[in-house]
Amino acid sequence: MSISFYNLKEQFEDQRHELLQTILHVSESGQYFNHPMVEKFESLVSHLYDGASCAGTSSGTAALTIALQLANLPKNSKVVIPALTYIATANAVVAAGLQPYCVDIDKYWLLNYNHLKHTLDTEQDISAVIAVDLYGQGVDLSLFKPLCDYYNVKLIVDAAQSFEIYYDHYHQIDFCDSVALSFNPLKNLGALANAGAVVSKNYTVDQMKAFTHQGKQNNDCSIPGNNFRIDATQAAVLLVKYERFADAMNRKNVISYYYRSEFEKLAVMPYKIEYATPTNYVFPIAVKNPETVKTFLGLHNIQFASHYEKPVHHYSAYKTDVDRCEFASALAGKIISLPNHWHLSDNQVTQIVEVVKKAL
Repeated sequence: MSISFYNLKEQFEDQRHELLQTILHVSESGQYFNHPMVEKFESLVSHLYDGASCAGTSSGTAALTIALQLANLPKNSKVVIPALTYIATANAVVAAGLQPYCVDIDKYWLLNYNHLKHTLDTEQDISAVIAVDLYGQGVDLSLFKPLCDYYNVKLIVDAAQSFEIYYDHYHQIDFCDSVALSFNPLKNLGALANAGAVVSKNYTVDQMKAFTHQGKQNNDCSIPGNNFRIDATQAAVLLVKYERFADAMNRKNVISYYYRSEFEKLAVMPYKIEYATPTNYVFPIAVKNPETVKTFLGLHNIQFASHYEKPVHHYSAYKTDVDRCEFASALAGKIISLPNHWHLSDNQVTQIVEVVKKAL
């Protein structure tokens, strides 16, 4: 029997009645955008992010684009992004009329602080830094914020792979300009279609919704809007699914801990961060023989994913003449993401580990 990479069907079955009821509730109202469920969902996210302003969006990419637009950065200026991230991070930068500038990663597979400092020292026209939360872990914002403040650049967090990260001594939203969230169906908290949210303490909800809607503020169209708003059905679905979020994350944390302990000396993994509570996403390993491991997994009907076949600066749209991101370039193409969802049984997790170990 196949071991699935994601558990979308099982998630639906777990809450079939509640999900169908809330979808029916929205549909019968005929209010597909202005339904009270939207405000209720945005209020929940605001509460979870320490009372920050929140506007639901049509996707995580839309949320990141709006975060950049809200910052009012000089047109065509450079925005630093880590070289190891999903292409959507760079695409959002371009959509906001800016230029992505790739910087290498560290042992956590996150934006490298020292390389960022060198970049800010030497490069001109940098207006913002996007710190990407990868695989549920994020940079230490208490270090990054003073650096960005010193160079007078905005610090934005792409939290598409993390939701509700908790740091030991501070809240994420207090150490950045904005946070962009994704509720893609494949994420830890996923809708039934694309959805996202932008969160910030530096802007009002009205300012945010001028961008998520059509630019209208105080009966005037003062800026060009994007029509990036969340729809009521997805907001309602997310409210239902959040009821089981904590239990789901607890199970994923258990599985991730087991993977890490079993592969510690066999594969390269992002170092585990101790200054924050992770929100484990899929579980990545980097191996010397990725094709062999993939073949073994396939032969045993274990689904997997190959994230980051290339670093961002190797894609044609963003290719650079000089490869200044050696670690990201070395990792890309070797990363295999293993199933890490809360419907996996202990026996299935053990089977995954055994198959990978044989392949290694």
